[in-house]
Amino acid sequence: MVCNFFWKTSPEVLSAQTISAKYELAIILKQFTGVAIPFILIALGYIFANYDGVRIRLLWMVSVTTGLLLAVVMVVVYKVFNISFIYDAVMPVLRNTYAPVTGVAIGAVFLPAIKRFVADMGKRAFYGATILVLVVPAVFNKDVFLFNGGNSLWFGFYCFIIGVGLFEYHQRRGLIYTGLQTTLMILMGALATVLMTHISSVNYDDMSASVRFVSYSSIFSVLTAISAVQFFLLLVPIDEHATFHGTSQLDSLV
Repeated sequence: MVCNFFWKTSPEVLSAQTISAKYELAIILKQFTGVAIPFILIALGYIFANYDGVRIRLLWMVSVTTGLLLAVVMVVVYKVFNISFIYDAVMPVLRNTYAPVTGVAIGAVFLPAIKRFVADMGKRAFYGATILVLVVPAVFNKDVFLFNGGNSLWFGFYCFIIGVGLFEYHQRRGLIYTGLQTTLMILMGALATVLMTHISSVNYDDMSASVRFVSYSSIFSVLTAISAVQFFLLLVPIDEHATFHGTSQLDSLV
């Protein structure tokens, strides 16, 4: 959230129209930090699917706390205060302060139906559909699913479903394997970002296409987030008292 707040201030380095090491480093950093948003949304989906008692209340508490902290940052850093900051923080869903949060809230309301839907899909169909939704916009460079760069209700809902699917179908692999997988996804995202920067410079003589994969909903951001959630689950067994197709979370660490 803090990184999101920072990038929205439009740092001067991102306004450059020519390639430089500083610009490439900044655009890579923006792409990398963008993984945090889908990571949080997917993790929420997993947590909600795992604990029946965790619902809108937790989501509301997290949203309100984050919103209030950002309101304080606005006042301290920018010396700006508006009562709407408080309204937005306390009523994030009603005021649609952060659209993906509303998407997660809707997912939490319809969680039983989503769990049945994901279970009926089957593992291959679920992962296939998940990747297809990411590939189509990347290939055609069109916002086919109205994700708005990861700032829409639909993106929050999509990530929530991914989290439920991870709970249903997640194959627990070793810590080293999952760590290497996550690192590889991070490197692929960085490489793709740098490549698009050079393609943009050569073909368009500016940096307009350099942000092709620099969004919360880009294929590299979401796939990296999925891998990172899997890695996190090995480090922090949040469902140690629950079973996953007969195998406990702790068993996978042995």
